[in-house]
Amino acid sequence: MKSRWLHYLAVAGAAAAFAAVGAGAARPWGVGLALALHGLFAVMMVLVARTSRAWAGPAQPFADGGWPSLRMMAWAAPVSVLLQIALGSAYRNELIGLIPHVSWAFLTAILALVLALFVLTQEARHEPLRRWAMVLLIATGAQVLLGVLAFVARLMPEGAGALSGAIHAHVGTGTLVLGVSAAMSAWILRDAVPASANSPVETGHHT
Repeated sequence: MKSRWLHYLAVAGAAAAFAAVGAGAARPWGVGLALALHGLFAVMMVLVARTSRAWAGPAQPFADGGWPSLRMMAWAAPVSVLLQIALGSAYRNELIGLIPHVSWAFLTAILALVLALFVLTQEARHEPLRRWAMVLLIATGAQVLLGVLAFVARLMPEGAGALSGAIHAHVGTGTLVLGVSAAMSAWILRDAVPASANSPVETGHHT
């Protein structure tokens, strides 16, 4: 019972952090505060995963072979997304130009998509991880689309109309990508066994 209450508290904390990020998107705050709120959401999403019923169940180890390894991407993806969020916040606060934001967004989107696709094609038997990978895939696709719409809205501030909402939605999906990638990474780091380790499980084949 205690673990269920902890899970509900983690979900409530994640919802509150997400709402705070949304408030900041409507009225941009400083880069430091924006990063703190995004980071808080990521932490709460990790806690949502770690307090879930699936996490409390038996471990589902799998060998992590190929390059790049899932464990490597599990460390890199949340850091890359957080850096992208920092660049986006700096751009909205007119501290940097568009090019750094767009360039890193392209690389981050590829990393997130590759991570999700590797899990879905190689480790689909890991049900909790597969569900998180599906959400990451959808959220990343939405983030890319909303990024394009947000760019168009900024080019036409007077005539964008409904497109202006894409700017706020773009921030929200970026937060979601960060939180989901962090939770997904927690699962990978728990259950993925490095291929060099002595393990009876079959090595993955992603390349």
